[in-house]
Amino acid sequence: MQPARKRPVYVNGAYCPTLTAGAEYAGGILSREVKVYEIQRAANGVSKICGIDVSEEQPAAAEPAGLEPAGLEPAAPERKAPLLRYPLGERPLDMGITKAWC
Repeated sequence: MQPARKRPVYVNGAYCPTLTAGAEYAGGILSREVKVYEIQRAANGVSKICGIDVSEEQPAAAEPAGLEPAGLEPAAPERKAPLLRYPLGERPLDMGITKAWC
């Protein structure tokens, strides 16, 4: 392999034409210096960089947030029952509690 060969990579979904450009972009995201060999090892699958996703293939386009596939309606939010202090409307006296309690 030639070390001077340009190798395009995708860093967190953004296209970088070379490993050097990918390292600079990742350094901006992480606020630290990222070396070219770290990006190369992550692209090869040997190691991972926490907070950075490096791949050689273009990532699949995700569906825009909030849109459902055609023909499906959005699911209604689940309704939660309110919390009851005494289940089924029982009073403390019915439960055998004779004094005030907290």
